[in-house]
Formats: sequence, C-alpha cells, structure tokens
Amino acid sequence: MSDSPLNETPSTSHNIELNQLHILLIETHQTTRISIKNQLYKMGIRDISQAQSYDEAKKVINRQEFELSAIVCDWDLGNTTGLELLKELRGGERYRSIPFLLMAATKVKSDIIRAIQAGVSGVMLKPFNGKTLQEKLHQLIYSPEKRPLSTRSPQAKADTNTAPSPRSPQEKRSKILVVDDQPDNIMLIGDILQADYRVVAATDGEKFLQTVQKNPDIELILLDIMMPKINGIDACRALKRRPEFEHIPVIFVSALSDVIDLQKGFAAGAVDYITKPIEPSILLARVKAHIHLKQSMDSMKNEVDTLAETARLQLEMEQLHHINMKKPIADLLTRTLRLSKSRGIDEEARRELEQIGQDAKQLMRQVNRTLVLTQIENNSYQPDCNLVNLREVIETVSSELAKSSPLKPQLSCQGEGIIRAEQLLCQSIIENILLSALTIAPNPATITMQLQGLKKGQQFTVTVPILLHRTLVEEFFQKFTHEKDGLPGKAYSAQQMARLHGGDLILEQQGETTQLRLTLLNNPTICRD
Repeated sequence: MSDSPLNETPSTSHNIELNQLHILLIETHQTTRISIKNQLYKMGIRDISQAQSYDEAKKVINRQEFELSAIVCDWDLGNTTGLELLKELRGGERYRSIPFLLMAATKVKSDIIRAIQAGVSGVMLKPFNGKTLQEKLHQLIYSPEKRPLSTRSPQAKADTNTAPSPRSPQEKRSKILVVDDQPDNIMLIGDILQADYRVVAATDGEKFLQTVQKNPDIELILLDIMMPKINGIDACRALKRRPEFEHIPVIFVSALSDVIDLQKGFAAGAVDYITKPIEPSILLARVKAHIHLKQSMDSMKNEVDTLAETARLQLEMEQLHHINMKKPIADLLTRTLRLSKSRGIDEEARRELEQIGQDAKQLMRQVNRTLVLTQIENNSYQPDCNLVNLREVIETVSSELAKSSPLKPQLSCQGEGIIRAEQLLCQSIIENILLSALTIAPNPATITMQLQGLKKGQQFTVTVPILLHRTLVEEFFQKFTHEKDGLPGKAYSAQQMARLHGGDLILEQQGETTQLRLTLLNNPTICRD
C-alpha cells in the first residue's frame, strides 16, 4: 500500500513545517476522531491534541505552555456547537486569527453563512477522505490565497487563473470498482459497464482495500457478499471505518435475498443491492442513479467551499476599499485646512473651504463606521469599553441633529443611564436610530424619546406618530434597502452595533405609532475583563 497517493510522504517543502505544527482536533465520536488523527499523522503532523467536547477543547486552548497552529472542529459538540467555540475564539486576542476548520454533516446555507460571518477559515462536509483533508489544511495554513489580496504575488494570481489541461473522453468517465471472487462475474459486469464507465477489479476482500487506495478516483463499488477470507459485509465495514474512503457508495451484488443479510449489508454502509443473476438494464440504472447522487454531493461540497471563499474575498475587498478611501479624504482635510488659513483669501471662500472640510470629516466618519461595521459582521471587532452616560450621549447627538433638522431634542429620562460600552459606538447607534426616525417621520418635530433603566440595562425608545407599510417594516433592518447613498442602512448598522454589546434594536407598531426600541446591557460579556 506504499504506492498509494494517500500514503505518500508530505512534500519536502512542507516537511519541517508540518513537523512543527500543533493541531487541535475536536470530535465527539471516538472512532472518527482516531481516524482523522491517523490521517493527520500520515501527513507528517506529529503534535496533535484531541478533545471530545467543548469543555475539553477549552482546557487545551487555555494552556499557556504551547501555541496551537490550527483547529479542526466538528460542528456538533453535543450540548453546544463548534460555531460557538469559533465565535468565542474570534472574540479573544490569542487565537483571533488561528486557522479554524469546521466539519459539518449536512449543508445548510444559513449555517454556512453564520460560520463565515463568525470568521471560519474553511468548512468541510462529511464524509470526506484523507486527500481532501490534507488539501484543505494546506490551503488554510500555507496557501497565499488565504493571505490578504494585497500580499499575493503576481505569480500566485497567474497560477490561480491557469486553466487545467483538458482531459480525454476516457478520463471523464466515472471509475467503478467491481469486487468478486469469480472472474466470470467480473467479466460479465465489466462487459455491461465498459461502454459508459471505466472498470477496475479486485478478486477478494484483502486486495479490495489495496485497489481502493491505488485508485482514489473510484466513484462507486460493486461488492460481492459471498467471498472467501473476508466477506463483502466485513470488507464494507472496513472501508467505511476509513474517513478517506467512507464517502464512496457501495452496492452489494449477491445471490442472497435473505432479509437479515440485507439488513447487515445496509448496516455496514451499503447504499443499495442487486441480486444475481444480473439484469443489465437494472444494473445500469442503479449505477447511474448512485453515481449521480455522489456527484451531486461532491458538487455541494465544492459549492460550500466556493461560498466560503467568495465571502472571504468580498470581506477583504470591502476592507481594502475602505482603507484606500481614507488617504484621499485625509489629504483633502489637510489641504482645505491649510487653504482656509492662507492670507489674502476672502471670507466667502473661507466659509466654502470650511464647509468642504466639514463634509470631508463627515465622509471620513462614514468610512470609519462602515469599516467598523464590516469588522463587527466578521466577528473581529473588539470594542473599547468604558462607563458611558447614555443620557448625555442622547442629548448631545439629538442637539447636533437639531441644528440641521426640525428635530426637537425632548427626552424623557429615568435615571442617569450609565452603562459599560464603547462611547463612539453608542454615539453611532443613537445617531443612526434618530436618522432612521427622521426618514419616516411626517413631521420631525413630533418625534419623542424616552430613556429608562431596566434591571440589567438601559432602554431607549424613539416614537414616531405614523404607521409604516408592511413592506417597509419587513425591509427596515435590511443592509441595503432605503439608503440612497449606497451605504449600509442606518437601522441595520445600529442593530448590529447594539447586538455587539449584547443588546438589540427592534421596531414595533402600537396604535398609530411606530417605535424604535434599543436595549443595551449594563455589563455585556464582550466588555468584561
């Protein structure tokens, strides 16, 4: 079995690095955990910590005597999920950027999106083989595609765009393994399949696994049950115990029709069975159906990887775009300030320059807030928390807005409204709430505000005397809906910032009024030392 691609020694270029890696493997099922550990060991990784639960994983993570290189974690951890562990790590300092690979049994798009937003490095659908695991880990740890776009070399980009060599018609056909101790049966099945498929064969259960290893592109196995030494059921069990092979569908071929034998076959991991003597039309139909199912599953796995990669690239592009916008705005501010202080400039021109400066400052604030929002969405923003007087924040923001709108800053307040949060984010939250209220209010002067203390936090309510259309209510918190400037919606931004602090922003309609209700905790988890 040494000639199998799955058992090859890792390439020299990564040998030393692989030996230096420390991987944490988190998997609740012992058999699967041991199998994955063996695959990591074959890759050349020797330092592997294991955990079968969230609590065990936290003990390993919190050890100070070593640093982890990457984490491979199952989605289902019993009482919690790998996603929750990911969020916790991304919210801290030590492992905020560690490669984190989630293993999932099913593809649910909403779950994948949640994982991407939490900062997952990669998602891999079960079952997977050792080659897939190796490629994924190399991609996460070594590939330049995982570095920011600005650090990629032109050669790396060129390599990415290089088209693969076209395959011959023979290579495009699916490969099927036929396992039977009778050569005549192999020849019969081969004659039926050879027009549409590539066929390889094994004559007993021992050679069966060797053949699978030598042919990693096998897409289906036709396996006889009654064979000497190792029967088909035991051979199937051995195959399914290997993570690198368990994804290959197995169809039993046998003269047996006993219900108990069929039950054993399905329990061993078979997906179907065909009885002897073989009817060619039935064999072709079953083979075609199961190969199509396997290819559909492979396609879904690729779609998950593509979705994750697309979201990551989109995030990097957004961050680069915001960063690149800052310099010209800062230059504009500097030049307008210098010009406004120049001698010989008339008063009207000075006022125009001051207005340009104010507009540039506002644009810079919008860029900064959008960048912060992007980091919040990616679970990478750490707020700078201090004691904040929410009452003073509301009064300051509303008074400032009143200078350019008919808003009357009338606030009904119970208590001082002291919370622990980030001052600048609180200002952004309140400003976005009031600006959202101004967009829907028929008369801004009728907007009322109330701040009241709760047992665990503060509640700020803005009431507008109008009932919104159902469509507007449904779209109110969407990211891009009502804003003409192309920036994220103000209500959406305020809601995301509130949730960062463990609170929320909701919209309710009562009687003839619409209320925007903000709740912020006194001491949110993200602000605790």
